[in-house]
Amino acid sequence: MDLSTVSPYNVSEERQYEFYSSFAFGCFLLLSILSLVMFIADIYLIVIINKFKSLQTYQNLLILKTVWFHLGYIMFGEILLLVVAVLSNRVNSEGNCFLRNLDSLCLSMVYFLMTFLAADWFIAQYHPNFHQKHLVLFTKRGLYVCFVMALPEAVVTSAYCFISARSIDLVTFIFKIVSFILCFSVVTVMFILKRRRPLPVDARKYEYCFTISFVFLLMSLPITIFSDYYHSVEDRFYQTILMIMSNISYALYVLAPIVMVFLLAKSNKHFKVAYMRCCKRKSAVAYEDNINDVETLDQDPDVAVSFRRNSNSVQLNY
Repeated sequence: MDLSTVSPYNVSEERQYEFYSSFAFGCFLLLSILSLVMFIADIYLIVIINKFKSLQTYQNLLILKTVWFHLGYIMFGEILLLVVAVLSNRVNSEGNCFLRNLDSLCLSMVYFLMTFLAADWFIAQYHPNFHQKHLVLFTKRGLYVCFVMALPEAVVTSAYCFISARSIDLVTFIFKIVSFILCFSVVTVMFILKRRRPLPVDARKYEYCFTISFVFLLMSLPITIFSDYYHSVEDRFYQTILMIMSNISYALYVLAPIVMVFLLAKSNKHFKVAYMRCCKRKSAVAYEDNINDVETLDQDPDVAVSFRRNSNSVQLNY
């Protein structure tokens, strides 16, 4: 036996590698569980918005579109790539590049839709005349506006798949950073203005639209900064530190849809009742079968009383 191979330095390196491998596997397992919960949260929002008519306002339908694109970012590109690979036996480099770009485009659409959702509420509250003047744009064409904003990325990245597929990762990364910074900056500015000009309580019915948009983008900020840079670091210690920060960032991003479901249930009575009915909680028995009837619980009773007083005071003169 060669004793020179059993030096403290070698033992330390071996232990570092074992710790790194064990830690990486634990992070992978935990993040896989969180990703599954995130997937369930997306499916849950899709189901309840489609199921209950009282949730099908244009703001909530915009949330629904956002969830669909987020779901597409999670699984659409990979599943489509797998299906094409099975059906065609192989996928060329250009086709592989194009299919993987779908993930990045879906993520950009999520950012743009979240920003449009926040802008819709902000403009409706602080610039109501402008909002009413362009009501069709905000209520019916929000998705098309976001498509136009994502069009440059779609064209450039698709072209790069045929021009220089090797540099596509860098191009996609640049577009992801630019789109996120643009969306986050716009929503942050609106958030600062909103804090400086608070609204009355009765004007906050749809404030949850702005809240979930800002929270989602805020929780997506760390993963945009750190991403997966630790793979390019050779030193094991710094690689571990960067991996921890990257995993925490990804965990925050994964938790964003879950937090969004919680905020919706807390901020909006219709989402709260939908949660009760979908989860079949006993407290949901107190509500009517039609979730639209919940709206009557908040009506002002003085309206009916006033009507009766006025009707009783009517005199007929012949």
